[in-house]
Amino acid sequence: MSTTDFILQHLADDTHQLALQASRYPDVDLPYALCQIQGWQTAEHKLPTWAGTPGVIYPPRLSMEQCSSEPTAHYKATILPPDAPRHTMTDLTGGFGVDATILARAYSHLTFVETSPELCQLARHNLPLLGIHGAETINARAEQVITELPHQNLIYIDPARRDDYGRKMVQIQHCTPDLTILQDLLLDKCDHLLVKLSPMLDIHHILHTLHHIHSLHVVSLQGECKEIVVHMSHDNPPATPLIHAVNIKQKELEVVKSRYRFGQEVGVKKEWRSVDDTSPEATSVPLTSLYLPFNFPLTPSYVNYLYEPNASIMKAQLFDEVARQYCVHQLHPNSHLFISKHHVDHFPGRTFVIQGVYTLSKQHICTLRKLKRANISVRNFPMTTSQLRQRLLLADGGDTYLMATTINPDEQKVILCCTKCD
Repeated sequence: MSTTDFILQHLADDTHQLALQASRYPDVDLPYALCQIQGWQTAEHKLPTWAGTPGVIYPPRLSMEQCSSEPTAHYKATILPPDAPRHTMTDLTGGFGVDATILARAYSHLTFVETSPELCQLARHNLPLLGIHGAETINARAEQVITELPHQNLIYIDPARRDDYGRKMVQIQHCTPDLTILQDLLLDKCDHLLVKLSPMLDIHHILHTLHHIHSLHVVSLQGECKEIVVHMSHDNPPATPLIHAVNIKQKELEVVKSRYRFGQEVGVKKEWRSVDDTSPEATSVPLTSLYLPFNFPLTPSYVNYLYEPNASIMKAQLFDEVARQYCVHQLHPNSHLFISKHHVDHFPGRTFVIQGVYTLSKQHICTLRKLKRANISVRNFPMTTSQLRQRLLLADGGDTYLMATTINPDEQKVILCCTKCD
């Protein structure tokens, strides 16, 4: 049996079990075959176009884990304005080439730059299979290519986020290449610059470190925050960059937008402005007005629904904008949970029906223990999830959700007993 036949025959099989059967296949290059099977199995869920394209060759597992998913790559392709010129583009950190492949479909020519000779070889093989013909592939570091690079309509760059010891970097200047040094040169070399960054990076750090930002996109996939994408350009950058909190779902896209005002603070947090509020004289609604006015009791008779924003909103901190846009009230400035009397359709996150409100009194603890099991979340609460679970003697799981949090204005600690809203 040839190596190719072995791969096709065992695409759906457990590679750990196959590795134990090496002696049965002396003519098969088993390390290569297992790498391809593992790559295809990852691509089946993460990169369906790649998995459905015969002949694609996959890199080792680490490169497959680090590459963008196909849905997030497609979202990046929508960021630039529709009238942006689309003739030439360069990916300065090509990797496995997922973002380059999706972005380049709108451009006449792709320059693909990658430091790994093996990944360059894969790109030369895979790009034509995926419909990208005539791409120029360069095996070099981004810093070596930039100075000689002709002016491009788009430059895309995804700085490496780990050091030589595999530790994750949490500041832009510690990533490779260092955008704090290269950003002005990159902006001079292109009409538009797209930068992919780690979701671990602080939003305010990004906005104060990079220049000429048009928009910043916090991108989640099925509720998990995956990346931050920054659109930069010398072409009339706005005074207040537009922040997008994006969650890509199977059949819809959740997006909340707001503008960031540099250097302004309200209370202890940065001020965000509504996307529709562009006048320089306009001011944000005071934070205190966005929290629940407790002139009515927090009981199911008066407040029926609880909302937990998706991961992108949490990361982008667009809580005030969510309160305005969806007409919901924050429970507390540090809890990041919202409530309403009437159901809000299409809220960007999880929605729960409130069944009861409890405290840590002995009577309420005894009542909650009768649940036997529950899903427990803790936000702005003096106990961890495991500590509260131990206190309540509850197993994990079931259809009941307990949200332990603090409510405004008297800093009361409560446990909201909820069921998930279909």
